[in-house]
Amino acid sequence: MKCSESPGQSFDMQTVEVPWPGEGGPWRVLVDLARIDGNRRVVGLHIVSYTTVEDADGVERWIPLPSGPSEVTHAVIRGVRIGQISESARRAADASGEVLR
Repeated sequence: MKCSESPGQSFDMQTVEVPWPGEGGPWRVLVDLARIDGNRRVVGLHIVSYTTVEDADGVERWIPLPSGPSEVTHAVIRGVRIGQISESARRAADASGEVLR
């Protein structure tokens, strides 16, 4: 995905999903990565307790994860290990083969 960095410029971005604290959730952390100074850098984080699906009419619907919808509280945010999630996202991005310039 191309994103505007400033007028007339853009950078490549990739969003990677990392289940937290493990494969079963109850959270999905969406990590936005961009190539900055030659390295993949985290430029955004989204913590959600739902997933999205597109229905037959092309409308995106929010579906709670199996644990149900949950409130993102201060305790949840403090408990998210940003460094560990960032590394997991970078590894997943590398494994996907998608190239960020």
